[in-house]
Amino acid sequence: MSAAAARRARQSRATTNRHRHSAPPSREQLQRENEQLRRENEELRRKVAEREKQIGEREKQIADLERQLALRKRNSTNSSKPPCSDGLAGEQ
Repeated sequence: MSAAAARRARQSRATTNRHRHSAPPSREQLQRENEQLRRENEELRRKVAEREKQIGEREKQIADLERQLALRKRNSTNSSKPPCSDGLAGEQ
């Protein structure tokens, strides 16, 4: 758990405990807490979108590398290349 996540968890527990053991929070307190949670939510959504973009880029790189590897593995036994284009016998 990251330091920020641990801090949020402590704050959440503290808020929950305050709500249980004291007078109900004021409207302003609830609004501030709601706004803080909205900001956190937006930040998390931004991070998720960024990670999804990175994953998409990595998937494209992987597909390109797999394609390159498949091209390098072509020889006369798995393509229409003539046997004389296979190179040295020990390469397979």
